[in-house]
Amino acid sequence: MHACRDYAFCSGGEGLKASAGYPLSRAGRASRAEKFLRAAASKNVLSQVLSRAQNQGAACMHAATESFSGPAGGCYNHFMALFTGKGDRGTTKLFDCPPGVRVSKSSPIFEALGMLDELNCIIGWCKVGAPKDMLAADGREFAAVLHEVQDHIFTIQAEVAGASKSVQAESVEAMSKHINAIEKELPKIKSFLVPGGSELAARLDIARAISRRVERRLVTLHESGEREVGEHSRAYANRLSSLLYALGRLANARAGVSENPPAYQGS
Repeated sequence: MHACRDYAFCSGGEGLKASAGYPLSRAGRASRAEKFLRAAASKNVLSQVLSRAQNQGAACMHAATESFSGPAGGCYNHFMALFTGKGDRGTTKLFDCPPGVRVSKSSPIFEALGMLDELNCIIGWCKVGAPKDMLAADGREFAAVLHEVQDHIFTIQAEVAGASKSVQAESVEAMSKHINAIEKELPKIKSFLVPGGSELAARLDIARAISRRVERRLVTLHESGEREVGEHSRAYANRLSSLLYALGRLANARAGVSENPPAYQGS
């Protein structure tokens, strides 16, 4: 376990503080965080803490795990200010940054994070535009499918930012099955189709195009060695554009809107 990464990513490391005897009050959490990490780096406190937690039994370990991941599987459960001013000079921090180290926002990592954020926002725009009675091929509402995608994008964002998170193979397999189910409901696609049709399909086409750009950025980031992106996270990013394309076609079919191939105007 990487002390800095897990500490920064999961709610200030309360699980470690609890087993080390630190109080769990919210006040002064940031200063205690820095002190604890410095101690862990210089005195190997981390291994001692985990050993103590293991010796104290399953109840203590469950408490530490609950504090790391949160009851709903999230990774932040403390106050997050709308701004701190610390990034005014063009630097910021990643989850795996050593204490006191900041990174230039010109790093390709932040370009990828920004693109992922953009994609997540666009998918949210698609989600709110989906009629509540419009069901996908798996029987769920379109909005529920898109919300699940957003959760996975947050996982990839966390991974790119240096957290010990990654999309699992099961998520890629589930998405592939859903795409295949959608394909069975639609007429065979034999050519490119002009984007648009219904409003929801037009939004999904925008999301699809952005998702392909995001995938290219993730592949570039991974191949450059700047940040390792997990195999399944990259596969999910690749499959996502196919899901969004399929949902766009299904949205038009559900709305009774016909789609047309391009006329390829010009010579």
